[in-house]
Amino acid sequence: MEEGEKPNETCNSQVDASQTHDVSISPSQDCCCSTCEMGEGEEGCLIVGRIMDFLTQQFIAAAKHLRDEVTALRESIEALRDQQERHYQQQQTQKSLPQPPFRVEAEVHELPAAQRKKRTRENLNLGIQTAVAIGSIAAFFATAYYAGITRKTSNEIKKQTPAIEQSGNAASQAITQAEQHFRAEERP
Repeated sequence: MEEGEKPNETCNSQVDASQTHDVSISPSQDCCCSTCEMGEGEEGCLIVGRIMDFLTQQFIAAAKHLRDEVTALRESIEALRDQQERHYQQQQTQKSLPQPPFRVEAEVHELPAAQRKKRTRENLNLGIQTAVAIGSIAAFFATAYYAGITRKTSNEIKKQTPAIEQSGNAASQAITQAEQHFRAEERP
């Protein structure tokens, strides 16, 4: 099996070369370490192994590129969703804010006679309002004065009530005595 050792050495060198490309092939997968199933010689097996290494590297590179693209797509979709959410929130805040009322600036042109009439009416209304205000103040002071007089009268009544009661009691006793005296004189 000296000839079998040559393929193993070649096979080991191929495995070492594939490890530098970050592709690992186990000895059971390496076709040049055993008899090639395709029926080719050692050189054909080495070419197939190299092609498989190249295809594997290309597949891994394509998978990494695809993964990077999918990640970029996810990030851009999330950015679009965030932007859409911000836009929706801005619309909701604009809807919730009260809109300022419309401002209308109108000019009214009146004739001088109408302006004088209006001024006369305004002056009359102002005079009436002033008279009502003065009358209300005078009524308040009159009511306050009347309340003061009523209070003084009430205090005087309270002072005189005991004296009136005494005089009333004395008058009642005098009447009672007068009746008794009158009856006593009328008796035969």
